[in-house]
Amino acid sequence: IFAIHALGAMVLSYQPLAQALGENQPFYGIQALGFEDGQQPFTELNEMVAYYTAAIKQQQAEGPYRLVGHSFGGLIALEIARQLIEIGDQVEQLVVIDTHMPVKYLDAFIDDAMMLKTFAEHNFGVVDVPLNLLRKLPKEQMVDVVAQQFNGMVSAEFIRRAITIIKGFRQMMAGYKPFPLD
Repeated sequence: IFAIHALGAMVLSYQPLAQALGENQPFYGIQALGFEDGQQPFTELNEMVAYYTAAIKQQQAEGPYRLVGHSFGGLIALEIARQLIEIGDQVEQLVVIDTHMPVKYLDAFIDDAMMLKTFAEHNFGVVDVPLNLLRKLPKEQMVDVVAQQFNGMVSAEFIRRAITIIKGFRQMMAGYKPFPLD
């Protein structure tokens, strides 16, 4: 099973599922590029999908493939499935969890404070600072305050990189139009 990251760019949320499936079920999480030094986040959807498809093919040369995507990851998994099918591979299963068209959230007002708090809470735990207080802080200080909530578990630099990646995803999806897939 190949699990594609959600809008938050990380795959930690798949850990309980991978553990529940047991040791006899290979489970690979595909995390976004851009967290490590020297990695550049993707700016084009097609490049990202091609890269992820190649990574899957490197791990498992031929199908059938099983793909899972949560939220934004469901749309990416759909496009990976499309690429695999186009090159003649079999996709046995495509699972999309809480996935919807990006139109619903692209037009929503999501400022830096909301994005920051949502990312941190989804991946690391509760941020004990109200959103309205975060919004009053300068951007750099806002990230520092959130990082301090996790006592060294995650650095402010890591969070800054994540926010950059997430903003890129939102831009990538602005022109996305899926096509039907059998």
